[in-house]
Formats: sequence, structure tokens, C-alpha cells
Amino acid sequence: AADAFVLSSRVEGFPNVVVEALACGTPVIAVPAPGGLGEILAGRPECVVADTVSALALAATIAGFRPGGRVPPDAVNRYAAPRITAQYAELFAGALAARLG
Repeated sequence: AADAFVLSSRVEGFPNVVVEALACGTPVIAVPAPGGLGEILAGRPECVVADTVSALALAATIAGFRPGGRVPPDAVNRYAAPRITAQYAELFAGALAARLG
């Protein structure tokens, strides 16, 4: 029921918590941390990313956020377990084939 989830991390390898927020329909407000954040939030009009990685930029982004839009359930389909495990299986099969090759 939150209006938004705020991620203030300066570095995120893969921000699971962002995917979890999206799965709950909660918009995300974040700083442009290196890692997968940009890819995850790309094309999500309900979510906003600050201009820079700074407390001031995050504060301004939070102040300008207008709650109301929810994230649609299909926003996390690309992170579903069956899809991810299939991608891992392909990766491992390719690595094994290259090694045996």
C-alpha cells in the first residue's frame, strides 16, 4: 500500500528489492546507481530516477514525485524463476560446449 519505494543505494549489483517492490505494484524512486537498476526501471513511467547519485538529487526527486500510478503485474515477468533458470541453463550448456568443443 506504499506510495513508493525509495532506494538510496549508491551501488547495486542486482537490486532484488526493486524487483520485489515492482512485484507489489509499488513505484520506485532511486538514484542512478551502477548495476542493473537502469535496466530494471527502463520504460517504467511510474518510477523515477534522480539525475545524480546524491542526497540532494534524491531529495528533490522525492519532493517532485506525485503518487498515484501503480506498477502493472507484468513488470516483473522477465525476472520470473522459470525464465531465469532457463537462461542459466543455456549459459551453462554453452560454457560446457565451448569447453568440450
